[in-house]
Amino acid sequence: MALNNDFQYKTVSELKKALSDKEISAKEIVDLTYGRIEQVEDKIHSYNCLTKDLAYETAKQVDEKIKNNEALPILAG
Repeated sequence: MALNNDFQYKTVSELKKALSDKEISAKEIVDLTYGRIEQVEDKIHSYNCLTKDLAYETAKQVDEKIKNNEALPILAG
C-alpha cells in the first residue's frame, strides 16, 4: 500500500489493515496527517484546535500494542 502519496484517500478500514499488517506505523500515519495539514491548512482553515502531542502519544501506544501483538480498539491508529 503506497500510503505516502494517497493515504488521505484511504478508509479507516484500509488504514487499520495497513497497521495490522505492519505496512505502516501509527506514528507514520500521524506524520503524514500533520504533513498534509501543514500543506493545506492555510488555504482551507478547517481546524480550530490541533492536539499534536496527544496524537503522537496515542500513536506510540498503538504502535506498542501492535509490537506486542495485542488487540487494537476499533478506531486505533
